[in-house]
Amino acid sequence: MQETNMSDIIDRVESKRTEKLRKVLLLCGIGMLVISALQIFVLNHESKGVGWSLDRLVLIGGGVASLTAYRKLTSNTGQFIEWKSDSIIYKLKGNSDPLTIEKASIREIIFNINTIEIKEQNGNISKLDISDFTDYATRAKIRDNFGRIPIQSAQTAK
Repeated sequence: MQETNMSDIIDRVESKRTEKLRKVLLLCGIGMLVISALQIFVLNHESKGVGWSLDRLVLIGGGVASLTAYRKLTSNTGQFIEWKSDSIIYKLKGNSDPLTIEKASIREIIFNINTIEIKEQNGNISKLDISDFTDYATRAKIRDNFGRIPIQSAQTAK
């Protein structure tokens, strides 16, 4: 495990969008299951027809779907981009662990609306999905930080 030197960090941006969505899904899922349980056990009506059963089924199904989505979003939590003096460390959508790109190996940076494409000297292409960074100031900061990186020419000196 690599030790992080805080003085080496130039800048860092984080996205808490997924964490907020997970909280909402958890609360909705638990709420639907609790309401369904209360209706089944406490509000015991004599007329338990098809309509009554379908109402309970919709609540239970919605609760289970919310809790399933909550679990699936676990890998998207803790998204960040961190610029260090010699590298960029990031964990974004689709990455379960933080990844590192050495600044010296960067050949080209292409900015798109929701992605940043980084081409390295060794042919690797990294696509950073920044769609969860919705704040304009944060996106401007990301673009500015990537714009400051000196690009290494693929050609060697003659």
